[in-house]
Amino acid sequence: MNGMQAPSRQRLASLNDTPQRTAMTRIPATTATTATAIPAVKAEAFIPEDYMSFLGGGPFNRFALALKSNLDNEIDWACARLATATQHAPEGWSIMQHAPFLLEAIVGALERTRKEISRRPPMSDIRKALMSDSGSAMLKVRAQERGELLATILFNIAQIGDNAQEMAQDPRVILEITQWLRYDGQVRMRAELLDVLDVLVPLAPVPPLEVRIKDWPQMHRDLLVLVEAQLWAELVKLVSSSSERTLVLGALRVLVQLISWHPQLARDILQLPVPRQTNEIVGSMLNSRLAELVLSSDIDIVSAALELLLNMVRIEALAKALDHERGQIATTSEDSGAQTPVFGMLRTPSQEIVEESAPSMLPSG
Repeated sequence: MNGMQAPSRQRLASLNDTPQRTAMTRIPATTATTATAIPAVKAEAFIPEDYMSFLGGGPFNRFALALKSNLDNEIDWACARLATATQHAPEGWSIMQHAPFLLEAIVGALERTRKEISRRPPMSDIRKALMSDSGSAMLKVRAQERGELLATILFNIAQIGDNAQEMAQDPRVILEITQWLRYDGQVRMRAELLDVLDVLVPLAPVPPLEVRIKDWPQMHRDLLVLVEAQLWAELVKLVSSSSERTLVLGALRVLVQLISWHPQLARDILQLPVPRQTNEIVGSMLNSRLAELVLSSDIDIVSAALELLLNMVRIEALAKALDHERGQIATTSEDSGAQTPVFGMLRTPSQEIVEESAPSMLPSG
C-alpha cells in the first residue's frame, strides 16, 4: 500500500541443509602442534554394566527391569503384560535363553508382595492418620491381585517347552512358593502355586541319598533338604486342616510327587512328630486324615487320597528300588553322576519285590 513494498523475508537455514549440517558437525582443526596430549578420562556409565544386558533382550528383559524397580506402578505394569505374554508365548520360547533375568525378577517380586501383605500397619499417630484403614486395605488388595498375577505367570512359564526343567533347578522358586503356602488367605493363588509345584517337584535335583533327618530342620547344610522339609510341613498342614477343596487336592498331588521324588527322605519325614506338636507322628496323622478323605463324594479327592495311601504303603519298597536303580547307574555309567529322580511314577522293582503269581494254566513245554 501507498507504493511501499513489504520487506522480503529470507528463509532461515535449516540443520537439514547439507552445508549447514556440515558446518555444524565439522571439527575445527587444531593449530597448536606442540601442545601436550591430555589423557582421555573415561566417563562414568549412565547405566551400570550389570543392567546393560537387559537392554538387548527385547520386551521380556524390559519386564524384568520393571519387576526389579521396586516401583508399584512399574511392577503392576509388568505383571499385567507378562500374564498375557506368557500365555501366548510360542512353544520354543526359553526363559533362560530369551529372558535369563526374568525368573529371578519374578521370585523377587513374589517375595516383595508377600512382605507387603503381611506387613503390620504403622503404629505412630501421624502415619496412622496418613494410612487409614481404607488406604491400607486398598494397598493390600492391590498386592493380592499382583500376587495372583505372578502365580499365573509362573504357571504359564512352566507349561512352555523345557522351562519347567530350568525353573526346578533353582531352589529359591520352590522355597518362595512354600512361604506363600503359610498364609490363610489367597486360596486361588495358593492353589495355582500348588499346580506349579506339581510340575516342578519331579524335575528338581534330588538331595544326596545318605542324608537322614531326625527332626524338622531349621537350618541345614543342604538347601534341598531344608526346602523339602519345609514344604512337607506346609503340605501336611493343608491336608489335615484346610477346608478348601482346591488346596487339599493340590497338596495331596504334591505329596505323591514328593514321595516318588525322594522316598528315602519322605520315609524319615513321615516318622517325625507333627510340627508344633509332640504327641502324634506325621505318618499316623496323614493316615487318619486320608481315611476320612477316601469316604468323600468328590472323585478327584478320593483318587488323590488313594494314590497317596498307596505310595505311603509302598514307600519302603520305593526307597529300596531307587537305591538299587541308582547303584546300577553308578556302576554301569561313566557319566558325571547326574541324578535322575523317579518322575512321579510308581515303579515296581523286579529285583526287590517278587509278587506271588497264580499257577500257570499253560501246559509245560
